[in-house]
Amino acid sequence: MSSDPIKITDLLHLLIEGTKKGAIKWEPESTEGDVFRAKLDSGSVRVSRVVAFSPSTAGSSYIVGGSPLLFELLNADGRSLFPYRPMTTEDHPLVEELFNLAREQALDLDKTIDALVEEIRSRAGAAGKP
Repeated sequence: MSSDPIKITDLLHLLIEGTKKGAIKWEPESTEGDVFRAKLDSGSVRVSRVVAFSPSTAGSSYIVGGSPLLFELLNADGRSLFPYRPMTTEDHPLVEELFNLAREQALDLDKTIDALVEEIRSRAGAAGKP
């Protein structure tokens, strides 16, 4: 590591700013789940919403603690080098903002939602006509 370590909040601010400027490009990591990755020359960054499960006494599972966020730095092989879950009121909004920006960009939310709304309007209009 460098002799001048960067704070996680500084790194999150840089990623948020780079994403807003379009310099950091996010993509879905898979077709399922809320996991998004930004590939860089020396590795990648991943942000995800993780659902924790815990066994119940009846043998089935139930969700514990809602949907915590996970931020990770990955090496070029995709191995997690630095997993980070926000635990402070200072860090959580930053990871949440980065997650939302990554999700919006990776899924092209504005365009996709606009297309869905337009199709629904079209079908509803067509269905209402004799």
